[in-house]
Amino acid sequence: MAQKHPFPLNIIRGVFPILEKISPNYANNMAAKLFLTPVRFGFTEKEKEFLPKMKQYTLLQNHKKIMVYSMGEGPVVVGVHGWAGRGIQFRMFAEALAESGYKFVTFDAWGHGQSEGKMSSLFEFSEGLDMILKQENNVKVVLAHSLGSAAASYYAAEKGTLPALVTFGAPVVAEDILSSFTDTINASKKIHAGIRQKAIERYNTTFDEVAMENTFKKVGCPVLGLHGLEDKDVPHTHLDVLKSIQPNMDARKYEGIGHRSILKNEKVIEEVMGWINNL
Repeated sequence: MAQKHPFPLNIIRGVFPILEKISPNYANNMAAKLFLTPVRFGFTEKEKEFLPKMKQYTLLQNHKKIMVYSMGEGPVVVGVHGWAGRGIQFRMFAEALAESGYKFVTFDAWGHGQSEGKMSSLFEFSEGLDMILKQENNVKVVLAHSLGSAAASYYAAEKGTLPALVTFGAPVVAEDILSSFTDTINASKKIHAGIRQKAIERYNTTFDEVAMENTFKKVGCPVLGLHGLEDKDVPHTHLDVLKSIQPNMDARKYEGIGHRSILKNEKVIEEVMGWINNL
């Protein structure tokens, strides 16, 4: 059965092959902009119900407000959500951690959730993490989902140190990330080169240099890597790549769990809590 896509995406998928033929340069520019523009999903009913349980406040990141959430008291655990996600997706971890004597802190990255901004990237995620780590004392571990994992890895490689890191569904291989994106918008692989060039122009670095397959080599803290075998967004083989880079890390895969459901699975939460308590 053919995969169904939201209405706006269907338009993009229909137009993009034509655009590539008519104006390759414009297609490259449009692809780069789409690549850096997250879809801002609204809160689910369960998330709305949970929000009042968390303390909410804003911080300024490059003159834009980002929303921060916290719950509990004690040693700090920081959460970094994924692309097109939001901090409240860690709500089940927040509750479990608060009940176990920890303070959980997370945030909506620039361009996500209740934070300001439209375009975003791994760099904005990493800057948001940096702000949280600088304001909190006694941080014990960072929990990072999807792109948040890549941002945390980049932070540990280029900005500072992490006490410990748990990754969920981490996207690791640069070429796979680009292929997934071009498949989504129905673009050819020629667009990969365009996005790579735009990364150099915009950020003065290459796309491959900041991909997790490179930055993870410099991560020196204890790492627990988790991946669902039913993850349709990021193949579980990406966890194998992480393990090949850092053989001493703890890597675990789970049957019947997908890319987002891994944050809500009771077995996963129990195992992560056990790992954190044993640090």
